[in-house]
Amino acid sequence: MPYFHVNITLEADSESEGEWEFDLSEDTLRQRFVTPYDAGDSIQIGGKWIRPPDIDRILIYESEEDKDTLVRQHFDRTRGSGFISVRSPSVDAIESYDRNVTSKWITRPPGMGRNAESGPESRSAASDATSVFVVHGR
Repeated sequence: MPYFHVNITLEADSESEGEWEFDLSEDTLRQRFVTPYDAGDSIQIGGKWIRPPDIDRILIYESEEDKDTLVRQHFDRTRGSGFISVRSPSVDAIESYDRNVTSKWITRPPGMGRNAESGPESRSAASDATSVFVVHGR
């Protein structure tokens, strides 16, 4: 089962590590982050509600292991190396060893997918050859 990890950095605080959510399922990622983003709705993360205009960046990482396993592996790899980080061990582990899959999930600006299903396999109605838009009038 893949695990997804989300980082949202705010415009007002783009120099910080931002807000993180770890160990999400694909369904939870879609429901809590991708669908609200596509609809232009606020996203809840770290006890905060964040409006899309306040977002500087969203990053989505995918891993085969949960956060705690990744942190242990990170400590094992860096032990004795003299490596010192001022960042969270979780953030170092996620950014060092996971795949950044943001472009699979965030494919358009916020609010542009209001009625579309969200996810890497979804298509927009504009590219669907079976969709028809009819205007009638004088």
